[in-house]
Amino acid sequence: MRAAGPARREVEGAAEFLDGDRLSLHCTPARSLTGWPVSAVYFASIPAEHLEVASAALRTLPELRRCSVTAGPHDPILDVWLRTLHDVNALEAHLSGKLGRLRLRIRERPWCCARGPATWPPAAGPGAGL
Repeated sequence: MRAAGPARREVEGAAEFLDGDRLSLHCTPARSLTGWPVSAVYFASIPAEHLEVASAALRTLPELRRCSVTAGPHDPILDVWLRTLHDVNALEAHLSGKLGRLRLRIRERPWCCARGPATWPPAAGPGAGL
């Protein structure tokens, strides 16, 4: 845990950015303490003319932790937290039904992690990833 002093100095050093609305701060609690232990990242696409409507609908999802709008073929990128791995399919079905114009880029399952980043990817070696 970081001491309040260094963190406070960092925030005070960023005051010009904060005052000018050029920077916003975000603090994410540890997933293991929230009851939402599964994380998935979706790369999606939606036509630009439907982005505002999609953004408004995405804001209502309790699973959505972060939505990044980018320039490129994957716009937006969705970071979601889920209670179980089974919720991945349910969320995908919900998004398809609610946002028909949103296309999830799923060639494989999204990157999911149920225990935290330190345990992913699996260790290399014989039988890894089976």
